Amino acid sequence: MPEALSRGTETARLVAGTTIDEEFVHTADGMVTTRFEPYSPCDREGADPDRLLFHMRNLNLPLNGEELPDTRTTRDLALVLASRVTGVNLTPAHHAMTPIVGSADEPN
Repeated sequence: MPEALSRGTETARLVAGTTIDEEFVHTADGMVTTRFEPYSPCDREGADPDRLLFHMRNLNLPLNGEELPDTRTTRDLALVLASRVTGVNLTPAHHAMTPIVGSADEPN
């Protein structure tokens, strides 16, 4: 789905929850460029896994397995990364809103 949503633009998605199945996905013009788990940003994959490296270094994401330099979590940093690469800033008020969901299936 992120590939379809990013045609002609860029998207960043952070899937976060209480399970280990968390991921950050950056897509550009229909292609996954960078994908990683927030707890392991050094293990990146995608068509251009180092595309966001400049921003990741500026945020002090642990890119070589090192400990975080402060109390921020890598999930928090991944959310800031998404904001930086897309220019979209989410606030706590956005998270308090009822999500809009629906089907992306085409009608028969």
